[in-house]
Formats: sequence, C-alpha cells, structure tokens
Amino acid sequence: MPARWFICPDEEKIEIGRCLSVRGCRMNHRCATMPYLRMCANQRPWKAVTPSQAGTGPRVTFLKQKCDYAISPDGMAWISVGVGTHDKLSIHRLVRGFVSEEGFSDDLIKGIPDLLEPDEEELGFYLLYDYKTWGSFKCAKALGIDEDKDNPITDKDGGPVTYRSGKRKGQIKYPLKPGMKPPEMYDTELQLNRYRIVVEKHGFPISRMNVYAIARDGNTYIATSRGIEKNTYLIPVKRLPDKGVLDFYSQLQADCDHAFETGMPRICTKFETWEGRRCQSDDYCPVRFYCKEMEKNKGILPKKHFSKAA
Repeated sequence: MPARWFICPDEEKIEIGRCLSVRGCRMNHRCATMPYLRMCANQRPWKAVTPSQAGTGPRVTFLKQKCDYAISPDGMAWISVGVGTHDKLSIHRLVRGFVSEEGFSDDLIKGIPDLLEPDEEELGFYLLYDYKTWGSFKCAKALGIDEDKDNPITDKDGGPVTYRSGKRKGQIKYPLKPGMKPPEMYDTELQLNRYRIVVEKHGFPISRMNVYAIARDGNTYIATSRGIEKNTYLIPVKRLPDKGVLDFYSQLQADCDHAFETGMPRICTKFETWEGRRCQSDDYCPVRFYCKEMEKNKGILPKKHFSKAA
C-alpha cells in the first residue's frame, strides 16, 4: 500500500485522494503545487527486493505494504530534487555509448543503474555511476572526512591556532580532509556492487564505480564545518566480493518473503536503523508507530492496524 495521508503544515492529516481532488484542500490555500503533490503521492508498490533496498529492513517494507501511513510533502522536498536531477541527466542516455536509466535483471533481481559511461582510460570497460542528493553529513561520512592531526592550522607566525570559545576552547585546530578515515556508506557500496554484478552479466565490464553526490546544503556554514567545501563530489565506491553481495540480497529477499508469509517480520538491525536514529522520527520511518505496536504484541501486528486495502 502506498501512503494514505498527507501531513499538512498544521500537522493535521488529510487523505491523499481528497487532497488531490478539486477544492479538496482542508486549509485556506494549498501548501504546494498540484504537480508536486501528485509526485509525492506517486509511490511504486513493492514487488521484490531491488539493489536500492540495501539498508531498509523487511519490517519497514512489510508495514508499508500492510498499514495506512502518512507522509509529509514538505519532508519529501529533497527526494523531489533527486528525482528531478535524475530525469534531467537521463536525457543523455544512449548517446555516444552512454547507457542511462536502463533496466537490467538477472535470475535474482532487477535494477536500474543511473549511468554506465565508457571508461576513457580502459577501453572496453565502463564506469558505473549513481547520482545522490545527500546532506553534508552523509557526504562527509562517505568521503571519510576527519581532522588531519599531522598538520595543525597555523597562524602567520607558524604557531598553532586554537579554538577561542565553545567546548573545545584552547584546543588546537586541525583542517578537515577527505580520506582521513574509512568511508561510511555500506548501503551504497552494496547497491552499486549489485548493479555491477547484473550489468556485467549483460556484457558491460565495470572498471570503476562512483557516486556523483550533490550536497544539498552546500555553501552553508554547517556544510563547511563538516569539511564539505564544494557542491558536488565524485566519490569512489569500492568493489565488494560478489559472493558477499549476492548473499546479502538473497538473505534480505528471504527475510522479506518470510515477513509476508508469516506476518512476523524481524526487527531492523542497527545498520538498517542507523544505530537507532531512524527510529526517532516519522520523517525517517513513517511506520515506526506500527513497529512499536508489534513490539508490544510479541512481534505480531494487531489486526486493527492492517489497512482495509492491503
């Protein structure tokens, strides 16, 4: 089941169908344009695990299909930016050997990689790209940004610069640089490697994989404070062993199948909940209320919470 309600600016809910109808807005005037609201409402029903589902637990998938839930059009703003970016960039598909937004499948999975581009450095090979519209926090994690402890910031006399206020007052300042620690983007690594496996079976050998990340809060103070000094970054994605990637997705599909067969999806892992942060907000997990109800009922969703349309 796609979402049933929109969350209005005053935090009240309205059925999506009513909102989209003529004069259906429950407020004095609409909070967004109709095309934008229709885009928010246009959610694909779940059929099977896809490469982009790495990091989404089977319980979330199950509850989104079985329960009525609400989404905030305002909270989907950056998703719309990502969708628009994909659409604009994909107009160049099948031009000079580029393959963009084309579906590939194997015996286990179907996926649509963002871009396959001929590798100009290794003829006969392709570069696999995925476009991401990320906040500066995630960009910094993916780039492995941290303080360069070997090169403190110095003043004009060569002395170390220290913080003048705050919790770190008196401590030496160090520059923030990429590559100072391992990147944190395991879900993205799994996704791109699963794309790689399927496209290589279709005759597109992959030499390198990259995320082309657009920092949606670039050029702001908070982004700069995290070491993000540009609006866009080309971020390398490491090649993972095929077996580990295939095993991960096979297990995820098995977990989802078990959830729908038994009605008892397992609880999400720390990886899937971002160490618990995802469970703290309806914007991150719109079905978290039903998850809590399951925990109160020995892992079973009470019948009263099932959608009549499910």
